[in-house]
Amino acid sequence: MSGGAAGRVSRRLLSSRPATSAPRHYDVAIAGGGAVGSVLARLLLDDASRSRPIRVALLERRPSPPTMSELGGTAAAPSARAYALSPASLSYIGPGPLRSLLRHNRCGVYDSMQVWEHDGPAQLHFVGDDLRRAIDEGRLADPREQLGGDADEGGKGPWLGAVVEDAPLVSALWEELREDERIDLLDNVQIKSIESPRHEDVGKLEPPSQVELSYTDVSSNEEDAITANLLVAADGANSFVRRTVGGFPMMTKSYGRKAVTCTVEISSGMNATAFQRFLPHGPIALLPVWGDGGDGGVRYANVVWSTTASEADHLRSLPPDEFIRALNHHLREGPNVNPPIFPGAGNLPPVLGTVAREVDSLLRTANTALTMGTWTESPARNFFRMPPESVRVVGP
Repeated sequence: MSGGAAGRVSRRLLSSRPATSAPRHYDVAIAGGGAVGSVLARLLLDDASRSRPIRVALLERRPSPPTMSELGGTAAAPSARAYALSPASLSYIGPGPLRSLLRHNRCGVYDSMQVWEHDGPAQLHFVGDDLRRAIDEGRLADPREQLGGDADEGGKGPWLGAVVEDAPLVSALWEELREDERIDLLDNVQIKSIESPRHEDVGKLEPPSQVELSYTDVSSNEEDAITANLLVAADGANSFVRRTVGGFPMMTKSYGRKAVTCTVEISSGMNATAFQRFLPHGPIALLPVWGDGGDGGVRYANVVWSTTASEADHLRSLPPDEFIRALNHHLREGPNVNPPIFPGAGNLPPVLGTVAREVDSLLRTANTALTMGTWTESPARNFFRMPPESVRVVGP
């Protein structure tokens, strides 16, 4: 076994329990070791309010994810399967995984955001310092405070958010979970059956009935079982737990939109800024990712283009060079200038024409100031920043 693989072996339970003994018991069993299940496991273990240590089992049908060191050299470009996480969401990740993501350059932090419309002068600018009051009052967590001595790795001011790929996020979380003896990581297993309390008995039994899961190790075909006080379904949209246990009501509503996502190479850095423009059918966003450093190397960004289903299908059918032209056409166009309020002022008598032009200028300036946010405490920050040019599509 290689040293890298040995560093990420999960604690396995198969064949370590006599066939006649009772299944191992846990306080919580989580089906699904992706981003959601892994974050939940970390939060459960991090809860300092518990009167006794908690025991958690995390079951994942895929093999154990690679370590961050193993993952570091495997990606030629950032993946479009990523999350734009708010400061509150980043705080749930925890200081250890967040620090690992930053040290391995797999986290695209942004501390400013520019939003503008397609057919008018309106634009909005947000910066991390806009969150300062909420942070000082304790209403919002500042992820940088979790980093302690490594806070400078994420910039100097509060973050508005960060773009994190799915695979590095899960790897960073599992690295921390592997070091905790209160959790058993059961990877590469397939849940075969679930025995749960009857729906009519839920909430009526004291103590509550346990849930029993039987599962098979995919690599060895060995079977085992565990019990838990609580079973959490974090195994995706096509959840085996939901389909097996039943009784989980679902309500869906289509809003007639589809998102086209991809990773693009860009011509210059994004200066830790997220860009979003509202088009007639939905917004288009250009988000900074880990390739946005200033080291002279190739720079990348993630694209999220929300539009109608028909236009999304059209965009996906375009050759890469045509898609890039369409992307640059919509993103590299600034806010429009309001048309004259008195377009015929030049045909009026001199005195009336002068008055009309002055009123027109005053009203247009006031309207632009109100819509573009120039009447703020920091008007110098409200100039329009042209997003970098997209050069080519490098990943779906």
